[in-house]
Amino acid sequence: IPREALALQLLPEFHPPGDVSKGPLVEEPSHHFRTPTFAGGLFSISREYFYRVGSYDEEMEIWGGENIEMSFRVWQCGGQLEILPCSIVGHVFRNKSPHTFPKGTQVIARNQVRLAEVWMDAYKEIFYRRNQQAGQLAKQGAFGDISRRVELREQLQCKSFTWYLENVYPEVFMPDLNPPRFGSVTH
Repeated sequence: IPREALALQLLPEFHPPGDVSKGPLVEEPSHHFRTPTFAGGLFSISREYFYRVGSYDEEMEIWGGENIEMSFRVWQCGGQLEILPCSIVGHVFRNKSPHTFPKGTQVIARNQVRLAEVWMDAYKEIFYRRNQQAGQLAKQGAFGDISRRVELREQLQCKSFTWYLENVYPEVFMPDLNPPRFGSVTH
């Protein structure tokens, strides 16, 4: 069973289970283990807890980014995410997306900017360097009003993104916040 991880593009990746949040290594294949993120369509949560920690960001559009936003929020606000290997979950994959994107796939970048602005603190700049479309949307302020989400973070007394990186996902490579130069290599 893979555990979800996080790519710098704010898209999930899957890795074998390991030492997450300084918890125990997986001793048995059937034991539950902590994970830094989760797949949005495949989770179980108490209804009361879901609403107490802010449910979904109602200003996100259509689909994309809600699972990463919720992952950051749950961890930074005192919860934890676990994968239970012996649970039985069914998921029907479609040949194509049931969602239409009248505004193009920019809505996914817009959703990612919303979560970066609320939950990633200064580390959002690393994301914007990696995703130029998101960086442009952030610069233009084209991601909607996030004041209710920022207020939620304050009300819940959530921890910083630095705390998340140090305590939940210490094995992730995180580039320098202020590199003298940055870019990409293509061939």
